[in-house]
Amino acid sequence: MSADTPVRERTGVAGTLPALRVEGLGEGLEAGLTTRENDFRFSRRAADPAVASSYAGLELFAAAFGGWRRVHQLHGARVLREGPGMAPGPDGVTLGEADGLVAERDRVRGAGPGRLLTVTAADCVPVYLAWSGGYGLLHAGWRGTAAGVLEAGLAAAAAPVGELRVHLGPAIGGCCYEVGPEVVAALYRARGGPEAGLAEGALTLGRDDRWMLDLRAALAARALVAGLDPARVSVSGRCTACDGAFHSFRAGGEPHVRHVMLAFLGARLRTPELAIRRGIG
Repeated sequence: MSADTPVRERTGVAGTLPALRVEGLGEGLEAGLTTRENDFRFSRRAADPAVASSYAGLELFAAAFGGWRRVHQLHGARVLREGPGMAPGPDGVTLGEADGLVAERDRVRGAGPGRLLTVTAADCVPVYLAWSGGYGLLHAGWRGTAAGVLEAGLAAAAAPVGELRVHLGPAIGGCCYEVGPEVVAALYRARGGPEAGLAEGALTLGRDDRWMLDLRAALAARALVAGLDPARVSVSGRCTACDGAFHSFRAGGEPHVRHVMLAFLGARLRTPELAIRRGIG
């Protein structure tokens, strides 16, 4: 798809899972974020029937992609490449400790690499990457953003900057995300402080020494500094703290009950066996 094709978010499903679908990232790519109807706390998948049901729905959806992959998220900047040389651990799906995954398309067969990439989120930004030869998915909180997870994802894509496309999905917005000076310093110290051009549009002064942070604006600015075409950088208008459709750590009310959503991105396999399985997804 060309840069002129708008990225659009619409209410839909991923298989049987209620989700906000992200359309327009690239030919053949399927992307989205599950809503609050499901909980994807991976550590609870065996103990909690509701979480087990969520993952059962994911397994059905992911079958059309040849399965799915995840990482153990650390709020850092490590990005892994899904592929034949990257085997999952004992659970069959976790590739290691990281905050992002990239995958290449199979140009010969015209198919995706056979994996649905996933990260969990509940206020942090799901970052969708797409280019002609592949795609990637990142988890970006303020710590990961400060550490350079976006830049690491762009580097892992190893694609010409003119081909890269970035969509910053639903996350807590500048309307609701109050942070202290330590967060501002971590994000902008190396780039000239909060008065620097990169902070424009991302920070507004709040009460006392607090700031309201629009993390997606901060990430969008970093994408432009990395050389991306502004027409290829899109930002969701949905705030997870304001919008009752999503789980939010900040607006959840019970800090010990940390439900999470699942962001996903992949290209379906194109094989005769899967072509007849029209009931999936």
